Amino acid sequence: MTKGRPRTNYRKPSEGIQRLTKIIELLRKQDYTPSELIKKTGYSSRTMYRDIQDLKSLKVATLENDKIKWFENKITLSSRDYEIAVKHSKHLLFTDPKSTLCKDQRLDYYSPYMKLSLLVSEERIDPSDVYVLQHFRTGYPELMAKAKAYIELSSKTEKTDKDQKNKDEIREQLVGKIDFILHSVSNGTHLLGVCDCCPKSKITIKD
Repeated sequence: MTKGRPRTNYRKPSEGIQRLTKIIELLRKQDYTPSELIKKTGYSSRTMYRDIQDLKSLKVATLENDKIKWFENKITLSSRDYEIAVKHSKHLLFTDPKSTLCKDQRLDYYSPYMKLSLLVSEERIDPSDVYVLQHFRTGYPELMAKAKAYIELSSKTEKTDKDQKNKDEIREQLVGKIDFILHSVSNGTHLLGVCDCCPKSKITIKD
């Protein structure tokens, strides 16, 4: 009897991710000021500026002259090369829908603990994770800085209540950012950074 696909651990997008997705959809069409986005979305100023900071920390948006610019709007890349980059990103992150084998599972099937292990443990779950980690290290410096902070807190032999609270908060932030990257790639955004198996494409950033 052939076993069916195990249930995925890729969580339903949280309210925060859904909110960010709405902002991204607007930014893909044109640049906006924070106040314009607040009017468009109905989100509070505090929420909007926090979400903008999240997008900036993931290097997918910039704030220039009070205008928020989506990363894709600043690159010059042929549609074919962009399609190849997205396909490569999805290959690294997502499980082949034709596969029924547990060994072929990718990040969309990883539990939160497994996603965290990818960033903070030397034990790799799958050889392809090496390439994902290369993208994270070269394209998401803030993500890796948080991972380093988590490792430092974890290595403390004696933790205070504050240390444990900080560690728990960073863990949730790391898993949340990985989920956001997964969600972004599933919606057609390629991974930032590079890896040893990246397709050869020339990408230039507009000044």
